[in-house]
Amino acid sequence: MFNANYLIAALVIFWQHRFAFSFQSPPRCFTILVDLDGTIADFDGRALEILWHRRGDGTSNFPLKERSDLTKFPLAANFGRPYRDSIRSIFVEPDFFRSFEPIEGAIKALKEMNNEPDLEVFLCTAPIAVSPFCAAEKVEWVREQFGKDGDAWVRRLIITSDKSLARGDILIDDAPVAKAAAMTPTWEHVWFTQPYNAALEGKRRVDSWTDWRTLIASLRESGVRRQSGASKKLPRSKRKQR
Repeated sequence: MFNANYLIAALVIFWQHRFAFSFQSPPRCFTILVDLDGTIADFDGRALEILWHRRGDGTSNFPLKERSDLTKFPLAANFGRPYRDSIRSIFVEPDFFRSFEPIEGAIKALKEMNNEPDLEVFLCTAPIAVSPFCAAEKVEWVREQFGKDGDAWVRRLIITSDKSLARGDILIDDAPVAKAAAMTPTWEHVWFTQPYNAALEGKRRVDSWTDWRTLIASLRESGVRRQSGASKKLPRSKRKQR
C-alpha cells in the first residue's frame, strides 16, 4: 500500500540536499596577472643595446656601465636629455616591441604556473600610446615566444592603458607603481625585482622566475583571494575554444 509519509520524507530530504548544494561556493582559483615589459620581456636590455650602437662612442662616455645602474623608472629617467630623445625615438620604431629577449626562465615558469589546477594566468600589459606598432607587436611577441602554445597565450593577453580594469588576485609587475588609476584594483601588486624597485619595501616580490612557487605558496598560505570573479578553472578543452 502506498505510504504518503515515505514520499513526503523523501521529498524533504531531496530538497534539503538541493537547497544546501545551491548555496555552496564553487571551487575558486587564483587569477594571476603578469606584466610583459621588464617582467617577462627584456625591454631595457634591448633598448640599451640599440642605444649603445647608436650613441655609444666608447665605454667611458656612455652614461651606464651596468644594468644595476638603472635605478630610476622609466628607462629614460636614467639619462640626460640627448640620450632621452634617442630612447624615445626607439620606442616608436617598427619591430622594437617584437625584438625583446624573454627574461630568463619566464616562459617556462608561466607555462608551469598555468598548469597548476588552482591557478589561471593572464598576461596584462600597457601599450606605449605614442607608438603605432606597440600593441600589435606585443601580440606577435607573445605568439612567437610561447612557441606551439602561442595562439593560446595570445588569447590570454590583456592590453590596457589602466591595469585596474583587469580583474585578478595578484599582478606581477616590475613597475614601482602599477598603472592603475581608473578604479581600486582587485589585485595585489607583486614586484618583479629590477634595480629600480629593489630598494622599495611594502610589497611581496619575485626576484627571479625560479622563485614563482615560493610566491604562490605564500599566497595559498595567506589565502589572498580578492574579487577576481574567477570561480573555477576552465577545463583544458574549453580553454582552447575561447
